[in-house]
Amino acid sequence: MFPVFNSYNALVIHLAELEEAKHLYAQSLQREVRLATQALLEQQYSLARAERLAAIGKLQQSWRTKSVTRWRAFRWLLLIYVVKLMINTSAKEWS
Repeated sequence: MFPVFNSYNALVIHLAELEEAKHLYAQSLQREVRLATQALLEQQYSLARAERLAAIGKLQQSWRTKSVTRWRAFRWLLLIYVVKLMINTSAKEWS
């Protein structure tokens, strides 16, 4: 009868070890997801900043060009402002 109890106890111990391993693995996956999400958000912010700088550069170029009216430059400024608002809004939603 004791071999059955010993076998049962061994199974219970093995099950507890497997559950602990599963728990540790789930934690490591959550950590990886958090890190990947943070990296993606940083890349998104960097890309949005680059796009804003490109728009500003385009605006400066168009401001100097005689063939482009001041109205077109104003529209670029408005576009930059709207994009900035959108980026700030999306950043708040993610945090």
